[in-house]
Amino acid sequence: MKKLFAPLLTVLLLAHGAAFAQSGTFNRVYNVFQTQCASCHSGSTPSGGLNLSGTTSQVHAALVNITPQNSTAAAKGQKLVFPGQPYQSFLLRKIGNGMVHEYDGGLLDIAEGVAMPLYNNPLSNRDIEIVRQWILAGAPAAGTIAAEPLVDQYYLDGGMPQLERPAPPPADKGFQIHMGPVFVAAATEKEYLLKYNLQLDEATEVKRMQAFMNQSSHHFIMYKFNNASTANSTANGLREVSLLGNNPLLGSGTGLVTVWQYPSDFRLPAGTAYFWNQNTILDLNYHIPNYSTGLILPSDVYINVYTQPAGTALKEMKSNLLLFNSPAFFTIPAGTHTLQESINNSQQWNIWMLNSHTHQYGIDFDIFRLSGGGPGEQLYEGWFDYENCQCNMGYYDWSHPPVRYFEPMLTLPSGAGLYHRATYNNTSGFTVSAGLTTNNEMMISIIQYTTGNPIPFVSVKAPKTTYCIDAPPIALTVMPEDGILDGAGIVGNTFVPANAGLGTHTITYTHSGLTAEFDIVVTPPLSTETITVTDNQLSVSPIYTNYQWFLNGAPIQNAIAHIYTPQATGAYSVSYEQYGCTAFSETAQFVISGLANPSYTPAFNFDLYPNPAAPTSYITYYLPQNASVSIAIYDIAGRKVKQVLAQTSQPTGAYKVPFLTDELNEGNLYFTKLSVNGNIYTKKFVK
Repeated sequence: MKKLFAPLLTVLLLAHGAAFAQSGTFNRVYNVFQTQCASCHSGSTPSGGLNLSGTTSQVHAALVNITPQNSTAAAKGQKLVFPGQPYQSFLLRKIGNGMVHEYDGGLLDIAEGVAMPLYNNPLSNRDIEIVRQWILAGAPAAGTIAAEPLVDQYYLDGGMPQLERPAPPPADKGFQIHMGPVFVAAATEKEYLLKYNLQLDEATEVKRMQAFMNQSSHHFIMYKFNNASTANSTANGLREVSLLGNNPLLGSGTGLVTVWQYPSDFRLPAGTAYFWNQNTILDLNYHIPNYSTGLILPSDVYINVYTQPAGTALKEMKSNLLLFNSPAFFTIPAGTHTLQESINNSQQWNIWMLNSHTHQYGIDFDIFRLSGGGPGEQLYEGWFDYENCQCNMGYYDWSHPPVRYFEPMLTLPSGAGLYHRATYNNTSGFTVSAGLTTNNEMMISIIQYTTGNPIPFVSVKAPKTTYCIDAPPIALTVMPEDGILDGAGIVGNTFVPANAGLGTHTITYTHSGLTAEFDIVVTPPLSTETITVTDNQLSVSPIYTNYQWFLNGAPIQNAIAHIYTPQATGAYSVSYEQYGCTAFSETAQFVISGLANPSYTPAFNFDLYPNPAAPTSYITYYLPQNASVSIAIYDIAGRKVKQVLAQTSQPTGAYKVPFLTDELNEGNLYFTKLSVNGNIYTKKFVK
């Protein structure tokens, strides 16, 4: 496509009105093209060899699954319209006008020509989004796609912001998969499948994957088709999942690659990888609740895929969804009930990862070795945080269940078996059955493993992935010892940020012929903060991890939040930490006015920040003595919407408790209730 331009404004307005005279999304797309494109793309010698002046059926046939005449776009495997794959559609890239991100090909190569239409008269953002959603839906010739009214409402009335786009891996290290935006109406949830053609140049191995998705996302599952025949017989475009229709759990000719129930980054153990042949086609499964009561959600998933040449790994990493009572039909009456069963392994499993999955009534999930037909050694505790605090949280977070990695991997001989058990508290008042929405239930153990003889486990890690440049040397943990460390900034068994310099550095550790990797990002030093004084309260930015306030150079006991209410006249400053570095604010002079501050509670110094809440917010408090503590979130009507901390005994000390806000509705008012020995303290905040 070399020319597209807008005719006279009067013709534009007449044609735009005609866009709604015919029903169906493609009729609307067709009318847009007639208005702004057909005057160049018509006649016996249409621009770019593309004639858009025919009937709707003729134009549809001229666009869908047609290789572009532009040789550069054709060499990328693109079509003018590639059903289900908007970013492999040359048409969308040509008309994108900034709506298509540069990582999705929104910046055209010189050989691909200029953006269209010409003469600085681009399509409206809404029309471009309608074209994108029509392609994502499979580019149907007839019918109205589900996204069309949502796009109109979103561009007329506004909605929730899109997820900030992450950078992809460097071109020589991998690529990025993008699914979305998928528009979801307020107070609803949708689950889709999307066939995704990777168009690999050759067979490859995947050694690391990094997922970014909206905080409200329930899960993102990556499957791959078992063979080309099954993939070819599967429809292009978004396919809405249903219990007895498009349901990957019931067997659809695909195999599991991996699962995310929240954004995370994982590296497969050295010597293992997912094996993808040149013709691999994925089936992407995205479940998106929209918890907003009034705003449309445009939801996206980005997967950064890091690769290595085929033949590098010794073992293929395999994955399974272990469904209770497969194919997973069961019911749960009102009240508290437990489901449990044994799991057979017909070959040796060298287990790397265990995870669990329920819906909103799940209150615990445990996985054991099988022993005498029942539970033996416990391998997975649903209340335990394996990745952050290495502690028992006192509750099961069904929307963000813990993931346990076994490093070295856990060997389960053939026939040894597992046993999984889930407990539910059905508060709905009626019987809940197995199903796909969060109002139904599920019980799934998720496992990743290799088979056959285990390979040596080789690993290198730092406590964190990011450090500022003036952080002290970082001790690295290696397994086993006496291997070879390599990379910028390596001194002995430490990483020195100042030696490495700013940027991302890959550290390697080689032992037993296997090489493990770990990336460390070095950032500039922390800036000097200025203290803000508001209503007799001091504050600095809430973005840092730890704080300590000082009065006249002496630390103030229990003043460890980003805000502080002064109790004396003097010079105040605050230290703050991030990425292993500590910095100090400027000093602020403060004079006590003599007025009482009734909101200040010296005993607890209770605070919540940031406010409005971020995806992860923090509750801080101090206990002058041992106490029984619980924390919960309530909405404006007094209904409990989240249990942050179940009733537990805590010793004297300062506490900083993180909590996720993905289940809370944007723009709504909430209250945090801190209970200390039965005394209630509240903080109001906005999501």
